[in-house]
Amino acid sequence: MNRFDQIMVVSLNPAVDRVVEVPGFRAGDHQRGNRLARYPAGKATNVARAMSALGQPPAVSGFVGEAELQWYQQFLLGEGVEDCSLIPVAGCTRENITVVDPLAPGADTHVVEQGFSVAAADVARLRDALGAFAGTGRLVAFCGSLSPGLSVEQFVELQRLCLQGGAEVALDSSGAALRAGAELPLWLVKPNRQELAELTGSPLETHAEQRAAAATLARRIRWVLVSAGAEGAMLVDAAGSRQAVVPLAAEKVVGTVGCGDVLLAGFLAGWQGAIWQGADSKVQDRASDAVRRGVAAATCAATRLMRTIDAQSVEAYEQEVELRA
Repeated sequence: MNRFDQIMVVSLNPAVDRVVEVPGFRAGDHQRGNRLARYPAGKATNVARAMSALGQPPAVSGFVGEAELQWYQQFLLGEGVEDCSLIPVAGCTRENITVVDPLAPGADTHVVEQGFSVAAADVARLRDALGAFAGTGRLVAFCGSLSPGLSVEQFVELQRLCLQGGAEVALDSSGAALRAGAELPLWLVKPNRQELAELTGSPLETHAEQRAAAATLARRIRWVLVSAGAEGAMLVDAAGSRQAVVPLAAEKVVGTVGCGDVLLAGFLAGWQGAIWQGADSKVQDRASDAVRRGVAAATCAATRLMRTIDAQSVEAYEQEVELRA
């Protein structure tokens, strides 16, 4: 349970995020807006750049539209991610639009495109890349929804390939992909509260119910990291649970899309940055430190456009994290 020799994040369905500010936004009307940002995104990209900002840049693989390949590589390199081996596929990377209304904080509108389709040859190239990377002492983090053309069965096969190669596997996905992957002996799974409820088939209205559901998953998954919005995150394993939260005034929140990705990045960076020695009791201490860093990073991201974080600000928020059993 020491730190990993190397971590790879896998981009399954990347995106280009466009953020537009429209004061007094109304559906069905012609209005003028101001483009605030346009940048490469998707779960894996968000995780990679946040990990790099915290001093633990991972390797990156997965799919990207062939027209955006060079842009993605240059963007990630500029963020400190040097080991990037994205696989170009025919078609354009999907573009997601967030409409921000400064007159209605917290009422953002999100339009999410489906994305390109991957072919059998694309999946085979990713399988080869994962097979070459997977080995003892390494972690492969699968992040995001599945691109059209990649079946749930193929997705599970990719995870099994990594496990059989000796690597540990982390999963941050949703829907059928999350349900299928959560049946495997993963190192970590990161659902939000709604996804946790979908995994169990029950509403999970209370914190106690959510903790019990996560504990059930922890019988076969080493760590269950549940993102809970303003309530921070809950980390559960076979030994127990801990809840981490940073009190934050609502007016400081710029947006929350992508903050769950930064939570995962902060946890992984915190895990990698720990000094490992001793028995399993030390593992519990380091896990608490990692979830503390993850929640601090996600809180920082919620206050920033493009969810940009820096180590100094995250460390400051880390001092404000409340850790509860």
